[in-house]
Amino acid sequence: MSSDSELEEIMVPAKKKIKQKKIPEELRDWIEPVLWKFNKTCMKSEHRVDRKPLLLRNYRDLEDGYIVAIMIKEYCPKVVQTHNLTRTLKRVSKIDNWAFVSQRLWIKTGFNLDTRTIDKILDHEPSVLFEVLLDLKHFLEENFAKDEEGSDKSSEVAYVDVEKYIPAVLDSPKAKKPLSKVNVKVLDKNAKGALQRNDTIFKNNRKCVHELRARFKSLQSDVQERNSEIIMLESSARPASSINASESSKKKSGCCCVIS
Repeated sequence: MSSDSELEEIMVPAKKKIKQKKIPEELRDWIEPVLWKFNKTCMKSEHRVDRKPLLLRNYRDLEDGYIVAIMIKEYCPKVVQTHNLTRTLKRVSKIDNWAFVSQRLWIKTGFNLDTRTIDKILDHEPSVLFEVLLDLKHFLEENFAKDEEGSDKSSEVAYVDVEKYIPAVLDSPKAKKPLSKVNVKVLDKNAKGALQRNDTIFKNNRKCVHELRARFKSLQSDVQERNSEIIMLESSARPASSINASESSKKKSGCCCVIS
């Protein structure tokens, strides 16, 4: 029999778990509301049999280019259609997806995505993927800006960027400068009194805005959790009869393709 020391020598060392690099908040805030809307649309579509919602857990969910195509479609509906791509874990299929997306982007918008960059993305280099997506985000926002309107829908309120509605001057260094450090010697007594009153009002308003912002972000987090639960419940609650009906209609047509 082998000794304990001999067994230790022949034991295969355990593989280290690769840490998933966190998706930048700017990208997550950009993608999640669009993904929510896409999931809600697919829940109502009879073309998708599984109706499993797309999730954005880590950068690996972006590697096949499918969610990237959804983001492009949100700004440029005629550039790319998601039925031309597949959700996949296979490298060959990922290459096909990215080749299609990059070709359409270059022809229709002029945004360049070379094959070397795509190879790095498929080689699991998250920093390259994030850089490409941030460049794409800024490119789409600058050249294909969407018209934004106010909405009370939970799917939109949950992901709205409240910061853009708060004037930057509110927290600027000059605005936070104490009145005691401001040279008010040239002002008369009435002007100094008015300035002090306005400074007090401004500080109170700033405090109120900060409190409202904190409350709103807390509510956003709660709504996001509820929305995710709704998607999962709607996905699991679909009756089996409707799934069978969708499958049988495809068999009768003799074609597995869906054209939207």
